[in-house]
Amino acid sequence: MENKNIGLSAIRIIATLMILLCHICQFYNFFLAWWLNVGVQIFLTLSGYIFGKKYILNPSKWLLKRFIRIYISYILLIIIISLIYVIMFPNLFSVNKFFVHIFCLQGIYGTFDNLYHLWYITYILICY
Repeated sequence: MENKNIGLSAIRIIATLMILLCHICQFYNFFLAWWLNVGVQIFLTLSGYIFGKKYILNPSKWLLKRFIRIYISYILLIIIISLIYVIMFPNLFSVNKFFVHIFCLQGIYGTFDNLYHLWYITYILICY
């Protein structure tokens, strides 16, 4: 059985709640959203700390496996959403933004379309 740190679990729960509240505050255009947004950075930092404590037998294989798992799911999501846009909202579809998302550059390039909340995928893949 794995040894769980209750303090880390509590911080993860708090960071998750901060992210949820941040999105609710953004929806209602409430200024507190900018303060609660730090939950994302806390969650990313904690994930790095937790992964850093693991013993990984083959780091390159582990990294490739994690990268593929995240990237394939992400690409499928982008393709499905893009098809929906092409069919239902053709005037909102942009080939340029499509390629920015396919190459996972939205966190760097900063597209402000309906998929701008996926910026963290870029950062997760960079952290790996």
